[in-house]
Amino acid sequence: MQTVTAQCAADNRGSYRILEKLGFERVSQPQGMICWTLSSKTLTCAQQASRFQPVF
Repeated sequence: MQTVTAQCAADNRGSYRILEKLGFERVSQPQGMICWTLSSKTLTCAQQASRFQPVF
């Protein structure tokens, strides 16, 4: 993984909180939306492994 991007409506608190908990960083807020990024450079190997384990 290099970089994952996401967007959510600025008034959508549920999505906003989930993206924060997952480690996404807010990069901009154009026209009522919030843009986020998650980069592998900002996560340690342990964080990456614990976040992306398959669910059975």
